[in-house]
Amino acid sequence: VGLVFADDTTFSLDADGRMVIDEMVYDPDAQTGVFEATVVKGVFSFVSGQVAKTSNDAMVVSTPKTTIGIRGSTGLVNSGGEGGEDQITLVPDIDGNLGELTVSNQAGSQVLNQPNASTTVLSAISPPAAVVFLSAQQIQQNYGGALTVLVRTEAKKAVAKAEHATRQAQDATDNASQKQE
Repeated sequence: VGLVFADDTTFSLDADGRMVIDEMVYDPDAQTGVFEATVVKGVFSFVSGQVAKTSNDAMVVSTPKTTIGIRGSTGLVNSGGEGGEDQITLVPDIDGNLGELTVSNQAGSQVLNQPNASTTVLSAISPPAAVVFLSAQQIQQNYGGALTVLVRTEAKKAVAKAEHATRQAQDATDNASQKQE
C-alpha cells in the first residue's frame, strides 16, 4: 500500500504490515504540522514531506520497541513487532538529499545521518545497536517490497503534480485569451 499525505509525505507498507495513523495535521499557510504514526509490524518506507521541515519533533514514527524522529529523510524500517527485532535504515531521497533519523527508546538512541546507515533494536529496554552501513543488495533484500511501492508512489505523485501544473498553465492561457477577446 502506498499513501501520499497532504504535506507530500509518502508512506508505503508491505503486504504483511500494520500501521495506525495517530495524528496528521498540516497547515500549509502557517507551515506547521504534526505527523505521528505507529507501525505495529511489518516492512515500511517513507519519504518525509513538509511536516518534517516544520520542527525537530514534528514527524515521529513509533514501533513497539522504538521511536524514530524524522528530519527530512527517506527511511526504511522492518518492524518485527513484539517478538522480533526492528531494523531502521536511512537512504538518500530520490533527488539525492539526505536527512536524519533519530532512533531512540528508554535505553538509548542512535542518529542515522549517512547514506545507508542502519541500526537494529532488539527490545524496548535495550539500546539501538551501533550504526552499520548496508550495501544496495542488503537494502533490496531487507526492504525490497516496500521500497518498490515507495518508488511507484513517488512516480505517481510526480505525474499528478505535472498534470496539475499543465492544467494550471492551460487555465491561465485560456483566461488570457478570453481577456484579449
